[in-house]
Amino acid sequence: MLSSYIANLAIVLIVSYIINLAIKSRVEKSLNALCWLCGCVASTIAQKHNPAQPIQYTLFGISATLIAFLFVLFVKESIWAIQNLNDSRNHP
Repeated sequence: MLSSYIANLAIVLIVSYIINLAIKSRVEKSLNALCWLCGCVASTIAQKHNPAQPIQYTLFGISATLIAFLFVLFVKESIWAIQNLNDSRNHP
């Protein structure tokens, strides 16, 4: 179980670094922690259902972490676009 949590943390750190390089958008530490927590919860739930397959619940947790990151990025960029659109309407 601990290895699954560490793998999820590694994925969070790698994805956060790639996002900072590629998009030039900082993902706050609290959002990183939230994505890691989502992966850990998904790993724990998957382990309770099938404890004999450790690689399966590790991959399930990594997948949940990546989906949480995609969701966070989508919401964050959508909010930024709406704010930018509102600012451009107010200042022609």
